[in-house]
Amino acid sequence: LTPDTQRGSTLPQSGLAPNQQLQSSLTPDTQRGNNLPQSGLAPNQQLQSSLTPNTQQGSGQRVGCAAALSQQAASILWEQGYHDRRLASDGQLQRLIDYMRDNPRRLLMKRQNPELFQLKTISLAGKQLHAIGNLHLLQAPHRLAVRLSRHFTADELHRRCEELLQESVQGAVLVSPFISPGERQLEQLALDASLPVIHLMNTGFPPLYKPTGQFFDACSTGRLLLLSPWEYQPQRTTLTRQMCEQLNSLAIRICDSSPDV
Repeated sequence: LTPDTQRGSTLPQSGLAPNQQLQSSLTPDTQRGNNLPQSGLAPNQQLQSSLTPNTQQGSGQRVGCAAALSQQAASILWEQGYHDRRLASDGQLQRLIDYMRDNPRRLLMKRQNPELFQLKTISLAGKQLHAIGNLHLLQAPHRLAVRLSRHFTADELHRRCEELLQESVQGAVLVSPFISPGERQLEQLALDASLPVIHLMNTGFPPLYKPTGQFFDACSTGRLLLLSPWEYQPQRTTLTRQMCEQLNSLAIRICDSSPDV
């Protein structure tokens, strides 16, 4: 027995029984486990708790990145006040193309006569009017209030338009809301002939308003004045008979009054 006993004596002398030695050999691992944070949570709860902040942070980052990208894309792609428009009729696309090609010319004309495109407020016979265009047309010595009945025959309408255009050639300024078909025809003839016109608007002027088409050219050369007695309303309004009467009455007052401009 002596050799075996001697061989056994080479083992560490812990002074413990074999089962105690086994238990003691496990203790350091348990102690190493005690070095982990003491959260008071079960292992699966600790895992869930450790994942929650990262998950929330990732979600916040994704939302923040999406918002930043959206703002960046908007600043790159769209100008302030940009709006798109669906094509609704034949030739509309070509008209839009022609309009964009004509932008440089219109910009030059606006820069040469900026005062003609500025929105102003004037007083006329105690009434406030909003105006864009040449206010000096109100000082013309001869101003004609135009009202052409829908009941005119074609010959009557033609004869009356010829009379009014002749007076305009001689220096008169045509003043009207140009509502009836005959009045609109007369206005078109006057614009084609580069004659001066005061047009009473049946709506207010929206923000950043500027005349378009023939109105733009007539305005830039001082041959047009647009007047409105109303504030701008974003919703579409229906032109009533009462509104027509108010505008026609205003045309008469403009021809009989001297405004404070």
